[in-house]
Amino acid sequence: MKISIITPSLNQGTFIKQTIESVIHQAGDFELEYIVIDGGSDDQTMGIIKDYARQISNGMFNQACRGVTFTWISQKDHGQSEAINKGFTMASGEIVNWLCSDDLLEKGTLQEVVTFFAAYQEANIVFGDSLEINCDGSVGRLLKGRQFTREELIRRWDKAYHTFYIS
Repeated sequence: MKISIITPSLNQGTFIKQTIESVIHQAGDFELEYIVIDGGSDDQTMGIIKDYARQISNGMFNQACRGVTFTWISQKDHGQSEAINKGFTMASGEIVNWLCSDDLLEKGTLQEVVTFFAAYQEANIVFGDSLEINCDGSVGRLLKGRQFTREELIRRWDKAYHTFYIS
């Protein structure tokens, strides 16, 4: 199974190294396609992205899954939503998601997703809980996901965005 993760970014040099590390070090029985869509950063973001791209393409990276590809582009865009949609267009995985450039995946997350979809092939979406992490690295609060139907998601999303978390 192939998983595509898209990370939209703009001037996230403070955080993006940890984000990239949390994605490319995922272990399991899957291929990983990692796509970073940068909106034209003018901080250290591009140096970090290029360094990881070089390490992965030159085989200097010890993969913990069946394979990792790393693709990136950097060009002005109209914000996070456009960047995510651009990444979705580029993605070729059976499972596709995005992870913002100041967010992290916990170890084992992608294997858990693969295991879920293998067991529940009729499922279209999987989600879990998430932790808010403060800039100093301390854990803020737990954001609890909950079960919902497609109809409920459509009906409630715009009214309940701040209390209806999908991680």
